[in-house]
Amino acid sequence: DPAKKDEGRINRTKIFSATIENIVINPRWNMPMRVRQVELDYDLLSQPDFLLKNNYVVEMLPDGREIVYQKSGEGNALGKIKFNFPNKYGIFMHDTNMKSFFRKEIRAFSHGCVRLDDPVPVAKFILAETTTIDPDSIDADLRLSEPDPRSIKLDAPVPIYIEYNSVGIADDGMAMFFSDVYNYDRDFFAGKIPYSPEELKMLKRKITQAD
Repeated sequence: DPAKKDEGRINRTKIFSATIENIVINPRWNMPMRVRQVELDYDLLSQPDFLLKNNYVVEMLPDGREIVYQKSGEGNALGKIKFNFPNKYGIFMHDTNMKSFFRKEIRAFSHGCVRLDDPVPVAKFILAETTTIDPDSIDADLRLSEPDPRSIKLDAPVPIYIEYNSVGIADDGMAMFFSDVYNYDRDFFAGKIPYSPEELKMLKRKITQAD
């Protein structure tokens, strides 16, 4: 990132902690400006009807800003469910319309957010534990053919921790070694710091625990 003088993978999922405050059923996807400039503008060059075909809306706000969002429903990039945990990185968890990606060995395809293969049980569990609504009430929303977003605020926010592990333990006790997809391990031991202070603190804690 030339402006911030940072180096690293621009789409990497950051390491941080936050709290889940609400769950959105049938979310819209508000396309970030960076994605518009790097990807959407190129799609439009080759497919002038790309926005219409993929259910996007271009809207001008009262302050003169132009936003692009994808309407709820089939084909939405966020799928059927979105988990919001406010943070300075704009990262959240969500369903996906690209389920086939979960069959791939390497799955770092997002712009930094975290995709869930089966988010409905997760949403229902959180709603059952943190609200007074019937978790099964979201089933009717999920079946709508022309849905609108439904935001459900949690009575008790749920802590969430985004971590990065390149080594783990399997159920049989054997060590598992994963791809260092963001080169966190390599860059850390090389003395590079393309990370936020919070990320660096968590990485150092992991190294200390490993020692």
